[in-house]
Amino acid sequence: MNSKFPLPKGFTITAHTGCEGTEYNSAESIRVGAKYGKIVEVDLNFTKKGEPVLAHTFAKKDSLSLDEAFSVLSELPGTKMNIDVKIGPNLKAVYDCAVKHGVQDRILYTGIEKEKLISAKRDTPQIPFYLNETVTRFKMLRKGYINHLVEETKRHGAIGINISYKPCTKELVDAFHKEGLIVSLYTCSDVKAMLKAIKLGADNITTKNPKALKKLIETPFCYTAHTGCSGTKANSLEAMEMGIKNGADIVEFDLRFHKNGTAVLSHDEPKGGEVTLKEAFDLLSKHPTIKANVDVKIPTDLNQVQTLAEECGVLQQIFYTGIEEDFVAAARKDSPKIPYYLNVRNILPPKKHTREYILSLAERIKESGAVGINFKYVYASKLLVDIFKEEGLLVSIWTVNSKKDLYRILSYAPDNITTKAPELLKEILGK
Repeated sequence: MNSKFPLPKGFTITAHTGCEGTEYNSAESIRVGAKYGKIVEVDLNFTKKGEPVLAHTFAKKDSLSLDEAFSVLSELPGTKMNIDVKIGPNLKAVYDCAVKHGVQDRILYTGIEKEKLISAKRDTPQIPFYLNETVTRFKMLRKGYINHLVEETKRHGAIGINISYKPCTKELVDAFHKEGLIVSLYTCSDVKAMLKAIKLGADNITTKNPKALKKLIETPFCYTAHTGCSGTKANSLEAMEMGIKNGADIVEFDLRFHKNGTAVLSHDEPKGGEVTLKEAFDLLSKHPTIKANVDVKIPTDLNQVQTLAEECGVLQQIFYTGIEEDFVAAARKDSPKIPYYLNVRNILPPKKHTREYILSLAERIKESGAVGINFKYVYASKLLVDIFKEEGLLVSIWTVNSKKDLYRILSYAPDNITTKAPELLKEILGK
């Protein structure tokens, strides 16, 4: 799995039963979950006659039989099934049914608490299992508790532990990894929970929103340090250096031209003493993996920008924002080698976003020759980001500074987020 996050080798997503709004413990839930997760989860229960069925609490007349569930699984090559054991009086029937459908090597157990260990190990020793443990923040404060969990997991022959993400700590994950054991965290269904589990280094994350987690992990996301980030002076070399220090992929600065024609870093009309564009490009050249977002305030002499970028060897590291529709002609004529996002004003608020409206917006971007759209975060919606990606266009969103807004925008999985607080985004992402 390609990802911007440092995921453990063999990392998996488990689609919780009922994922993406499907019916719990249904064939549809299994099929939909398999689209986004390597593993699909079902709840295992038994009828009064001892027949295995999918049900959380009590078996019902219309409960999907395990036989039917395994039949669906057999049609989904590469997908595994996490069988969450709610009661376990006849687990041998589980293995026999799996063999019947040829899926015996694609199943595993969770829900194996200590009272279910005997039947699991006795009746189905072939099926690997996680040890389920009710871990709390209070228990985590006990001296030696983590080592106790590790030893219990090893003693019972489990492949790892399956616990809630809420009380989990990096110390716990590292202790399990040190012993070659894996950690599965449940149920991470919003972006805040997902990011916490990723930061902790979980080997598996169980979620009711596997599509969102898959997109979050796989989107080639970047973040931009806005000029003046982290309390530095706007349009200074210090701001660029601070952004790089705080893990940003891109640094931003504003572009204007002095009366003498020199390209400088300035938001307003230059008064003298500004950092020159050449100085900024010289600094950028020392960081070949970092890009620069040149926010064009006026397109007076964009040919100078391209020439300087080539001379400093940073042409492949720069792109424009601030290119409004009346700037497009100058950008294309004077610096054709520099890609640009189109800045669009008067975007409708998210509540008024429709597929037709967003497609018309995407058409404007394409007609302008831009690589994508750059706009204020208050106008962002999941629908807009999804449709732009369908249309092959990039989405850059500015300027997102609070933790609450950063989590919201991250949940949309845009291509770039610009922030004045790169240190905060660095912390959230666990970089």
